[in-house]
Order: sequence, then structure tokens, then C-alpha cells
Amino acid sequence: AEWLSRQAAPGTSNEVAAALDGAWTGGRETGVTVGVGGISWRGRTGVELGAGLGLPSIVASRLGLEMVATDGDDDVLELLADNLAANTAAPATPARVSRLLWGSHDPLAALGLTSPPDLVLASDVVYGNDPAKWRQLVKTMCDLSGPHTLVIIGNVQRYPVHHPMAETKFFDAATAADFHRREVSAADLHPDFRRTGGGGCVVHVFRRRPESLKRHREEQEAQNRATGKRSGEEEVGGGGELGGVCTAAEGGKEERPPTKKAKSRHKSDKLKTTTRKTIK
Repeated sequence: AEWLSRQAAPGTSNEVAAALDGAWTGGRETGVTVGVGGISWRGRTGVELGAGLGLPSIVASRLGLEMVATDGDDDVLELLADNLAANTAAPATPARVSRLLWGSHDPLAALGLTSPPDLVLASDVVYGNDPAKWRQLVKTMCDLSGPHTLVIIGNVQRYPVHHPMAETKFFDAATAADFHRREVSAADLHPDFRRTGGGGCVVHVFRRRPESLKRHREEQEAQNRATGKRSGEEEVGGGGELGGVCTAAEGGKEERPPTKKAKSRHKSDKLKTTTRKTIK
């Protein structure tokens, strides 16, 4: 948050400007204030992951971004809402709070966004060695990132690079297939965080790889085709409550079509206007 507060415009940081590589310039910039290097934070949308008390969202809001601060803990969300309300009044751009669990389905819809945000922020959310949580975080980063999205994660380095618990495994390996990554120069950090090794701070700047975006689109298209096919199968099978074959969400079990005896019993129940029972 301290580093971000000194970035009057995205072009202030060489690493951010290089990561964007012109992504925030051109026709897409209608109505956006021009800043250093011809680009600005003002008028853009941002999402903070694992916001906690929301300091990065507060700073980003004061830079002019329209922020959505997210967390998965209900108690934290209550404090987060109070903190944003107290610290993002005019002239800061208003920020809002939303619940979001990493790895959840369609986070854009859950956050009320119709397109990927310009900026995704996170501060000190990677620690320990939990590949399952890392996969969930990377999935959410991917689901929120479009071709123009910038992702910035600041993280305390708790362990030496080669330590089994080192956070570098996440930044170097877990994100590599989907994101290009740069590190902000240590010289640009606050003097208290310029040291290397344990206790130092690293600001990571990400941009989604084009091949990852292409792979995601292909997976979505395949999923849509499969969903359409299953819907067609249900219609052919008779539709409604009793028709078709579908895969249960839990356990991968398959529900079988009802037998003739079951259909007959169902029809009899309807004629008698008794309570219809589920046939298993």
C-alpha cells in the first residue's frame, strides 16, 4: 500500500509501464484522465483479494480507482466495510465491499462486474506452503483477468528463496503457466523493506499470458458445448423432472431414467392428487 500510494499514475513505475505495454492506451481510454506516460488510474475499476482491513483499496480509491474490496470472512467484511466508509469519502472514489472465496465459480458475476477489472490487487496473501490454496488463488486471478488486466501483489518474504516454505514457489512456479511476471525494483520500495531475504518485501506485477487466455476461451467453449449437449439429451429423454440422464454434482453418480413401473406409479399419484414422491 505504501508503494502504491507513491504511484501517482501507472507510468510512474517502470515495471508497471513495461507490464502494461500500451494496454491502457488507445480507444479504450475514452473518459479516462491522462497521467504520467499518457495513462492514469482515475476512472478504472479494481478488485482487491483477501482485503482484510482494506488499506490497498483505500489507497487505490484515493488514486481514483473504483474499487471492490473482497474477503471470504464474514467478520472481516464487517470491519472492512466500516474502514472503507470512514476512509474513502470524497474526494476519494467510493469503494464497496463484497464477499469472495478464492476458487469460486464466476467471480465477475459474484462481484457484479460485467467485464474484467483493470486492476487486481492483493497484499501479503501468500504464505506457508499450501498448493491447494495457491491453485484457488491462481484460478481467481485468471477468472478476473482479461487481456488488459494488471495484477499487483505485494508480499512479505518470510523465508529465504530456497527454503521449503518459501513464497517464491508460488510466484515463480504456480503462476508461470498463466502470467508474465515482473518484480518492482527494491530501490523503489520504502527503505524499511529494501532488504533481501526474510523480512523483505517484494511487489510482483503480473499480466495474463495470451496463450492462457486462449486456453481459457477454448475450455469455456468446450464446457458450453458439453452443457448444450446435456440439455439436448434431457429433452430427448422426455424432459422435465423425470427425463434424461445427468451427472450428479457430488460423487459423480449418474441418475438413471425411471422404469416403466415408476412412470406408472407417478401417473397414478398425479391422478389421485396425492403428494408426488421422488422415485429413486
